Amino acid sequence: EQPLPASHHEEAIELKKHSPVILIADESVTKEDITDYYLDRFHGVNIKLMKSGGYLRGVKQLRQAKILGLKTMLGCMVETSLGISSALNIASGVDYFDLDGFLLLKNDPYRALTEENGKIFFSFVQ
Repeated sequence: EQPLPASHHEEAIELKKHSPVILIADESVTKEDITDYYLDRFHGVNIKLMKSGGYLRGVKQLRQAKILGLKTMLGCMVETSLGISSALNIASGVDYFDLDGFLLLKNDPYRALTEENGKIFFSFVQ
């Protein structure tokens, strides 16, 4: 994901020119539109519904990223499986996923998701 702090704008441009690996914006992505700013500095963006400002805003950011030709990652914060399950509803066409934040909770009150061999499933789907 993002190897430099979000405040290192010019350094990110230079790094992208020479990077042998795909660089995904993470900390740099909050509720703003996905514009050429990201295209100049990264190969893709990590959209997190909790950081983007909600469900519809996250969908808009994913669309903007795809229009620009950026790779897309759907991510999460450390949050309940209920919050993360919302992200699965917009997962179609996303290149990468990082939706394991619920696994870090000792007691997830919702238990909406399960994990098996690195794959995440809705708990009610077996």
